[in-house]
Amino acid sequence: MGYNNLKSCVLDLERNGHLVRVQEEMDPHLEMAEIQRRVYEAQGPAIYFERVKGSPFPAVCNLFGTMERSRFMFRDTLRAMQKIMELKADPSALMKNRSPTWACLGSACKAWRADPLRKNHH
Repeated sequence: MGYNNLKSCVLDLERNGHLVRVQEEMDPHLEMAEIQRRVYEAQGPAIYFERVKGSPFPAVCNLFGTMERSRFMFRDTLRAMQKIMELKADPSALMKNRSPTWACLGSACKAWRADPLRKNHH
């Protein structure tokens, strides 16, 4: 699946019971921080503050507050990212892999494009 933007992630979390909305106006300097701290300590859900005092924008926090939620958000891409990291750590694994070569080559290309050093040199 993957998310095209933060909004689609927030909606997915909400649909699946991993996010709560706060409709009351909240002060970002005191109230939101304290709510976030308590919810995080309790391993609670992500929080979407609809009305932030002094701001025209909403705010979301605690997205990565639990490993369960992090795994949920990356459920469709986590295995592919693990493979890419393994290939970056040991490129010779591409030759050792018993799966079809074309599938491995796709991962190798993704790993090459994800190389931050290569990006800085061009």
